[in-house]
Amino acid sequence: MQNCEDDQSYTMPTMQRADRMLREVYQKAGAESNYRATFYPGAHRFTRKMQADAFAWLDSWLRKG
Repeated sequence: MQNCEDDQSYTMPTMQRADRMLREVYQKAGAESNYRATFYPGAHRFTRKMQADAFAWLDSWLRKG
């Protein structure tokens, strides 16, 4: 999950709550290592760094099959 720290639509407290909930779900499923949340500086956006991180994560999972 990718989050922007200064997103006005999805505030930090809401992001942190969602992160806790998702982390708990993955932990209960025995798949905690499959979940990752990253918090990036700035307002709502999808930067080149975020894209590279997302594509690397997708690539690592899509190539497993």
